[in-house]
Amino acid sequence: LAVVDLDAGHSMDTEVAAANVDEKGSVSTLISNKKNRRLDTSYGCAFFPDFRAKLSGDAFDAPASITLPSSIAGLGVLTYTENVKQLWFAPAGFNRGGLAGALNPSGVAPENVNFDLTQRQCDDLYSANINPIKTFNQQFVVFGQKTLQVKRSALDRINVRRLGIFIKDFMRETSKGFLF
Repeated sequence: LAVVDLDAGHSMDTEVAAANVDEKGSVSTLISNKKNRRLDTSYGCAFFPDFRAKLSGDAFDAPASITLPSSIAGLGVLTYTENVKQLWFAPAGFNRGGLAGALNPSGVAPENVNFDLTQRQCDDLYSANINPIKTFNQQFVVFGQKTLQVKRSALDRINVRRLGIFIKDFMRETSKGFLF
């Protein structure tokens, strides 16, 4: 399952010449750019917005605060869900979609998200098959588990696609001894 970053019309502070430039982009630009790319696959998913986090651990002399792409949050909740439950559980909501619980073991402590999304923006993102990261009482939570598939089906959910991938791989390995 690919976790992709979509263009919201912004520039990360590490990608521009001037240190004070860090445009956040917009939800409408993100949705428009996604539609123009005509992404339609159940083997991919996307999250929004980017977030700031402190990095700590052996690789850093002192905690560093940087902006990370939303795909890091997506990968974090996918991994966390697989570790605490099974890969076919939804990687979203307060139990398995919280960024603090998902990212802290790796030395990433979320500080804030680039957008405090309104309910309308969350609804617009979800309708466009982009999983919103919402703020609740200083907790940052992935609130959606949609794939990039446009047509509604069971496979437009991350947990169902991951279960399908798991079953396919399991069947391939199991049947090797029976096929000639």
